[in-house]
Amino acid sequence: MIFDDVNLAENVSACAGTPNPGNTIANPTIICPNQQSTLSLQNTIAGSGVSYLWQSGPSATGPWTNIAGTFSTNTVTVATTTWYRCQVSCTFSSLSAFSAPVQIIASILPAGTYTIGPSGNFPNFTAAVAALSCGISGPVIFNVITNTGPYTEQISIPQITGASSTNTITFNGNGNTIQFFPTNFDRHIIKLDGADHVTFNNLTVLCTNPSLGYGFLLINDADDNKIENCTIDLTASFNTSSNANAGIAITGSQTNATFVGNSGKNNIITGNTIKGGYFGITINGSFTVNSLNNEISNCTIENFYIYGIYLQRVSNSSIKENILTRPTRAFVGSFYGISHFQNGNNVIIESNRMYNAFGGNTSNTNVSYCIFHSNVTSTVGNENKVINNLIYDINNNGTIYAIYNASSSNLQYLHNTISLDYIATFSNSFTRGFFQNGFAGGIVFRNNIISIGRGGTGTKHCLYFGNTGSQITSNNNILSLNAPSGINNIGFWGNNFLTLPNWKTANAGAFDQNSVDVNPNYSNPATGDFTPSNPLADNIGAPLGITVDILNSPRSTTTPDAGAFEFSFKDLA
Repeated sequence: MIFDDVNLAENVSACAGTPNPGNTIANPTIICPNQQSTLSLQNTIAGSGVSYLWQSGPSATGPWTNIAGTFSTNTVTVATTTWYRCQVSCTFSSLSAFSAPVQIIASILPAGTYTIGPSGNFPNFTAAVAALSCGISGPVIFNVITNTGPYTEQISIPQITGASSTNTITFNGNGNTIQFFPTNFDRHIIKLDGADHVTFNNLTVLCTNPSLGYGFLLINDADDNKIENCTIDLTASFNTSSNANAGIAITGSQTNATFVGNSGKNNIITGNTIKGGYFGITINGSFTVNSLNNEISNCTIENFYIYGIYLQRVSNSSIKENILTRPTRAFVGSFYGISHFQNGNNVIIESNRMYNAFGGNTSNTNVSYCIFHSNVTSTVGNENKVINNLIYDINNNGTIYAIYNASSSNLQYLHNTISLDYIATFSNSFTRGFFQNGFAGGIVFRNNIISIGRGGTGTKHCLYFGNTGSQITSNNNILSLNAPSGINNIGFWGNNFLTLPNWKTANAGAFDQNSVDVNPNYSNPATGDFTPSNPLADNIGAPLGITVDILNSPRSTTTPDAGAFEFSFKDLA
C-alpha cells in the first residue's frame, strides 16, 4: 500500500477564555548574587495559541519590566533580590492573566532562623551550606525539622564572609541523622574547611563505611567552632584496625587524623557521644604554632580501637569530665585513654574517668596507657596538669601503665585516684600505677591514691621512676599494694623497694616522706564511687590550690584528701 502526497495534521484545540497560570515557582528562591534560578508556573495552560511574557520588578507590585523568555519555564540570572511573574495570553480569546509573583533573594544570607527539611526553607544540608557561601549579614540558625532524616549527604563549609563571634552560624539537628559513605580522599561527613564560628548541636553523624571516615573534620584554621551534644557513630568500623577513621579530627590533613599542620584553635567539643573509630578525638597543632584554647568536656568516648583523645602540639586547653571506656568492642588494640605528644603548655586534664577498657575481650593482652605524655615539655609557670582523674577496671591480661610519663617536663599530677584491682586476670605482665622514663624535670606527683590488688604473677609497682636523673617531687600520696600474687613493690628508683618504709630511703629520702600505705576501702567501686571509707586515709593531702574534687565538691583548703574524691570520714561513718 502506497500513500503519496498525504498530509497528516493533529487537530489541537485553541486556548480559550482567561488562562490561569497560578503561582510563579522559583528554584531556588535564595541564591548568591549573579547566580541562576529557574522559573516555572504552577498550572499548565492547555491548547494552542498560548504566549508567555516574563517580567521582573523590585517589589511584588512592580513596577514591572519585560525580560527575555517566551516559554513556560525560564532561567534567569539574578543580580539583586527581585520579584518575577509571567503574563500568559490566549491569542484566540485575546485574554491574559498574570501569575502570582515570586521573590528570589539574591544577597548574602540575611540574619534569621531557617529550617532544613522537605518542607523547610532548604531541602537538605547541602542547600543550606550553598546559601551560606554568599556570606551572612548577621547570626544565622538552621533548625532541622524533627523526624525528617536521615539525610544522606556529605558537606563542606568553607570560611564564610561575615561570620564572627557575633554573627554565628548554628545547625540544630533536633535529633536527626546525617549519614554518608565517605571515600579515601574525602573521608569526612561534615568538614569545616577554614570555617569559623560554626556550631553543630544535637545531630547524629553516621559513617556507613566500615573502613574509613571522620564524623567531623576541622582543617585549614577552622577556629572558634562548637560541636555540642552530638552522637558520632562509627560502629561500622568495629571490625577494622584501620587508623583512617575518627570521630572528630582537628588536623592538618584531609586523610591523616594526626597530621601536624594548620588545623584549628579555640574549638569546643562538649557533651558528645562518640562510638567506635580508631581515634575518638584528635587535635593537632603545627610545627610553628600549637593549637590553642580548645576544650573537650563531658564527652563519652567509647569502643575506640586505640586512642580515645589524642593531642599533639596543643596548649592552653582543657580536657575535662570525659568518660573513656570500651565496654563491648571485642576487636581492639592497646588502650590509650588521653594522650599528649610533642610539647604544649597549660593543658589541664581534669576529672576524667577511664574504666572498663577491655569489656568486650578481657583475655586481650594489649598494653594500657590510660594517661600518656610523650616528649611534652612545658615551661615553668605554664605547667601541664593532671588533676582529679579516676582510673579503674583496666580489665585484661596486658601490661598496665595507669599514668605514663616519657621525657615530659613540668607536669603536675595532683589528686588522682588509680585503682588497678582487676582480680580476675592471670597476667604475668607488668602493672604500674605511675611510670616515668626518659629524663624530665619539674615533675610533681602529690595527693594521689594508687591501689593495686590485681591478680596474676606479674611484677607490680605503685611508683616506677625509671630515670634516676629525672627531677620528681612525690609526696602526700596513698600507696596501697595488696595484690594476691606476683612480685609486689611500692616503688622503683634504680632498684626495687618492697615497702613504703624502704621506699622512703630511696634517693636519700627524697620521696613520699608524708605518704601512707593504707587500704582506701573504696565506698562502692561497682558504681564508680571511689570515695575512701578508711579513716586512716583521711586528710593525707597537702594544700596545693585545687579547690574542688571530681564531683565539683569543695576541697579543704588546709587538709585536703588524697585522690579524686574529697570526703569527711564523719560523713561516711
